[in-house]
Amino acid sequence: LITTTPYDLGWPKQRIWDRWKAKDPDVDVIRFDSTDNPIFPPEEFERARRDLPGWKFDMFYRAIFTRPAGMIYDSFNETEHRCPRFAIPKEWPRYLGLDFGGVNTAGVFYAKDPKSDPPKYYLYREYKAGGRSATEHVKHLLDGEPGIPFAVGGSKSEDQWRREFATGGKVGGQDVPGLPIRGPEFADVEVGIDRVYGAHKRGQIIVFDDLPGYLEQKQTYARELDKNGEPTEKIEDKETFHLMDAER
Repeated sequence: LITTTPYDLGWPKQRIWDRWKAKDPDVDVIRFDSTDNPIFPPEEFERARRDLPGWKFDMFYRAIFTRPAGMIYDSFNETEHRCPRFAIPKEWPRYLGLDFGGVNTAGVFYAKDPKSDPPKYYLYREYKAGGRSATEHVKHLLDGEPGIPFAVGGSKSEDQWRREFATGGKVGGQDVPGLPIRGPEFADVEVGIDRVYGAHKRGQIIVFDDLPGYLEQKQTYARELDKNGEPTEKIEDKETFHLMDAER
């Protein structure tokens, strides 16, 4: 039993609300408005309805998961852009986006359907780990992959990370090949966000529905709101969204 107000679109939505909406017999959601509590003041409910943004009122006072105004990837449709896992043909080209970090190195893997037009990329794997050397990261990144993916990662200034990953070495006596990683074409974060946004809008990214880390970040990646509940340019808690940076 979990009792909570839905504050954002994180794991309670992914693992509970969405399963309930999909008629999962093992999950039940009982939602109620604040005024169903007999001691909650009706005037407070009406004040919130009047003064708060609609999404915030629905989440905090009606227990209805609603997309916030500042959500960055509102072009991601959780119904159309997700699919159950399937066996990806080994010959499909593979791509890897990486975000380097000593505490958190993150990666997202895509497979391109060669018959799709426009190109369609299936996001089939997520990676997030810390406390490993570059060679150890490469070993774990390549485990289970049919070959070395086309990899892009880091910012323009992170050449040392790319050199470390490309060197190769040994882990536990096992030879680990180097992983060549290309630098980004551009440094501007907003340009990268716009490209991912457009890919969602065109339906070119399809995400396997068993990747909770990615799906949670996708639906909580948002801009800070001002005192009127309107989005600003600043990304809220940007340093925690490593999978979104890897994708970009």
